[in-house]
Amino acid sequence: MRRPLLLLAGIAAGALALPAPALAGYDSAHCYNINSTGCTTTSIPAETPGHWLNYSVDAGPICSADWKVVDAGNGVTVGNGHVSRNGHAGSWIGGLYGSYYLRIYNSCPGSEGTISNFD
Repeated sequence: MRRPLLLLAGIAAGALALPAPALAGYDSAHCYNINSTGCTTTSIPAETPGHWLNYSVDAGPICSADWKVVDAGNGVTVGNGHVSRNGHAGSWIGGLYGSYYLRIYNSCPGSEGTISNFD
């Protein structure tokens, strides 16, 4: 009877050593401006249950950049701003329930941005 108990103990110990599965719902999207037309990320859902997104925008070394976070479902801008040359803007936007994308425009090559629904 000892062998089955040892076998079960070994299986249980092995199961504890397995890597944890990735948590569903954690997303980020990034874009990098390679020309003068700007860039747009793919859309991602807002974080739940907190209903927010993080954003981070960096202007390139040549000129400033404008940015906006847009509701992918209805086209409403939920956040926007301006970043000076070589500048950075980053924070979070709350009260969000849909999917959103980040658009960088009026910028030069080298500007980039990220949105995410995790810290």
